[in-house]
Amino acid sequence: MANNIRRLRLAFLLTPRDLAARLGTDETDIFRIESPTYHLDDQWIAAAARAFCVDEHVITDEEIDLDAIVSASFLTEPAMTVVFCPVAVRYGLLTLTAKIAGMRVARSLDDDELARAAQQMAAFVESENPAANDNDARINRLKLALQIAVLAILQARGVRVESHFQQVLDEGVPAVAQLIEGFSRIGREPAF
Repeated sequence: MANNIRRLRLAFLLTPRDLAARLGTDETDIFRIESPTYHLDDQWIAAAARAFCVDEHVITDEEIDLDAIVSASFLTEPAMTVVFCPVAVRYGLLTLTAKIAGMRVARSLDDDELARAAQQMAAFVESENPAANDNDARINRLKLALQIAVLAILQARGVRVESHFQQVLDEGVPAVAQLIEGFSRIGREPAF
């Protein structure tokens, strides 16, 4: 099924990076989902609709009037402020999954699954809307989101966790959260 993501992105004068930030994902996902041969699932359609502030049918309607949509839109601010680097989140999820369930399970995760997990984690961290300067609250929500995401991945794959599971989470989640936080600061800190 063809989609209008690229046409909408260009009509709204967004770069792939801008759209990735709105979707809470990585630029590589933008190139993939903009492909006319890529089949968008319902989650991507809903996320794109939120990012462009349009109805879901606009994402897949082949006969949309882009000029009318752009002129009627109130697209001014990002749909979601991405707090954490999506690439770091993906590698963090892969690391924790591999540590708990092994490399075979970690390698079985596809790009869409990781992108959705990163989006859901960003939405979860942002849902509490802690004060902008309350970094501890954001980190605690990130740690909780990492635990939930890893548990969801393992459950979806039918992985039976071993007795060391909780210990690995207790030791690994803070380290992964610190890594994600560190990578997320790159490019956002003022230059001196």
